[in-house]
Amino acid sequence: MHLLGLLSAALLTFFVAVLQDGARAEPVRLSIPNVHAGFAHVFVAEDKGYFKAEGLDVQVSVVGGGTATPALIGGSLDYSSSPASAIGAILRGGQLRIVLATGIRPIYELWSFDPAIRTIEEIKGQQIAIMTRGGTDEIAMRMLFKARNLPPDYVAFSALGREGRMAALIAGTQKLSLLGRIERAELENAGLKLANGRMIFDLAQNVELATGGLVATESELTKNRDRAKKVLRALWKGRIYMKTVDGGTIDVVQKRLPKMPRETLASDLDAARDDSSDDGTIALASVEKELAVRAEILGIAPDKVLPADKVYDFSLMREILAEMKAANWRPAP
Repeated sequence: MHLLGLLSAALLTFFVAVLQDGARAEPVRLSIPNVHAGFAHVFVAEDKGYFKAEGLDVQVSVVGGGTATPALIGGSLDYSSSPASAIGAILRGGQLRIVLATGIRPIYELWSFDPAIRTIEEIKGQQIAIMTRGGTDEIAMRMLFKARNLPPDYVAFSALGREGRMAALIAGTQKLSLLGRIERAELENAGLKLANGRMIFDLAQNVELATGGLVATESELTKNRDRAKKVLRALWKGRIYMKTVDGGTIDVVQKRLPKMPRETLASDLDAARDDSSDDGTIALASVEKELAVRAEILGIAPDKVLPADKVYDFSLMREILAEMKAANWRPAP
């Protein structure tokens, strides 16, 4: 009886602990706009247990920024990884803040499949296929135009969505498009030879803007600041892992893209590392250039544009960086 009593007590303790662990796991709804190596930190935080270690049960959904931002404002999402889409909403009065910048260079290249169009001067008056209006692809292109003193109507933008854009290029009905790195590989696999086209411009080499990060409502940051810090800390651990562990990170992304060749994923990861922020922030001077372009699109007078520090709030990230440095945190392989 004594042995049975000990076993019963041990089992009871075990089940109580399991129930308590489950009760402590706080549900969090987080969106990412796409699946590629630029968001590997999110996948790593899932697979390596960084979210779980923070007591979080994070449900990740793939939702474009144009949908994620209204969902965030409406309360059906807790966090969004689409800072570019959030900025337009913030400029229009949305009570949001960007608290993390991961990718800080656009992943897009301008491609021409028209042999008569080979330079940026020759795209004048042409139609360029993009994903969505106001997305990072269009904004990056407009920032380039502004830096080169070209007018806002230098080209026309056609929002075809991801699948529509790819289909139009393959069918030959669209000759100019902004393409991400993974999309290039997908087009090649679908039979469109990039050798028949020409890359006119690599935006990553000339433009700086946040292409990934974390957005939260001001209410979340006020009422649930500790939770926001836990989410950020888990994501930043994922970011450190992504930037330092090659094979493990590729394995994690490959689970989400099982048909993508490993060498393509490795190339995408290398580029994502090059495009990423070292400390989770972005220079406010670069933000001001982006805000000027977005305000122009939205018809907001220059003197009414919010200052960059009212759009971004990196105070939590600075706390986390200091704490992780003091703890000398390193990821397990």
